[in-house]
Amino acid sequence: MVEPFDVTFRYDGEMLTRGKVRLYISKCEVEGIDFKVPTEYAALLLHGETKKEAWRLLEEVSKAPFVDGVRTALLRTACGEGFEKAWRMLEAFSRMAPYGNPRFYFDLNSYEDLLIDWTADESHVVLTDGESAFRFNLSSTRISEASGLPLNVYCRPSSTGFMLTAEYFKAAMENTEDFFGFVKELNRIDGFVSDDRRRRCFVKFFEDGKQAYEMLRLLSGDADRRIRREEIFRTLKKRGILEFSGGFFVYDSWWSIYYVTKNGEVYKLKYDKPVDFREAVRSRRRCG
Repeated sequence: MVEPFDVTFRYDGEMLTRGKVRLYISKCEVEGIDFKVPTEYAALLLHGETKKEAWRLLEEVSKAPFVDGVRTALLRTACGEGFEKAWRMLEAFSRMAPYGNPRFYFDLNSYEDLLIDWTADESHVVLTDGESAFRFNLSSTRISEASGLPLNVYCRPSSTGFMLTAEYFKAAMENTEDFFGFVKELNRIDGFVSDDRRRRCFVKFFEDGKQAYEMLRLLSGDADRRIRREEIFRTLKKRGILEFSGGFFVYDSWWSIYYVTKNGEVYKLKYDKPVDFREAVRSRRRCG
């Protein structure tokens, strides 16, 4: 290993050159910055004529409520199109941020920093408060209420699979906070109740709010029971043994489960479906 030494190179943002030697820069890390800084931005940070503004832009971008890929793309914009455009975009995005209040946005075509071209995917809208985000399909790209929406650069969205018609979108825009909370709960229970039940509950929100919330209450109850069942079964698999009032459940690596009574009797649980094993463990554990 060669000891560190001082040498002067010419740096153009991509490589270092000295005589016939070329060193290519593949990565740039800045202390205190936890997102990807473009390698070419290092030249702006180091050059005497640009470093002051480059460091100021980096600091402001790092504090902005954007996804990391957008932060990286803003710095890349400064490299390719100048500081002025990067500052304009930063100011515009910051002005339109939700800051905890759910708002509708157009979806970005891509959230990957190498692909962002700042164009909207007008077949989808995103509802976000800056911390959670949900993507919806639009029944038509010509829904007038959606025209002029800003871009979502604040939070990567989860796909709901739900469709918003012009009528639904208008109603959601008029009642954004309630709609956001409703959808957030439907998203939480995704995977623990059927898609059909979730979809029917979603549609009912626009037809009869009172009935929709009652449906959601029942769905959440079913989901919570299944969530708890999965938690109990994960605990059994991790520990290998689970005690309850009637005895113990024992799990082995061959996906076999045994019930051991307080008197030392051993029974092997036999069910046709894995979910039945989970349900048996959950119901005994709950009763115990």
